[in-house]
Amino acid sequence: MRRVKHALRWIGLGALLAYLFDPDRGRERREAALERGKQLVEQAKGVAHQVEDAATEARDTMTAPRSDEAIPTASPSYDDVAATG
Repeated sequence: MRRVKHALRWIGLGALLAYLFDPDRGRERREAALERGKQLVEQAKGVAHQVEDAATEARDTMTAPRSDEAIPTASPSYDDVAATG
């Protein structure tokens, strides 16, 4: 079974090379593949930028106090709480 998979990989590679380097239409196919690759890279950059923006917004939302919240300056110590209770 391993030999069959290995042979199929080489056959597939040969078919791909024949497709891309065809004397009649190979140049068009290579240019189309290159253009598609560039589009995919740009799309991936856009998605990465969106994820980065969302992560920054989520981080800022979680760490920034709301405007109606008081920002505590100090919390009471255990001794202060025990003395009043």
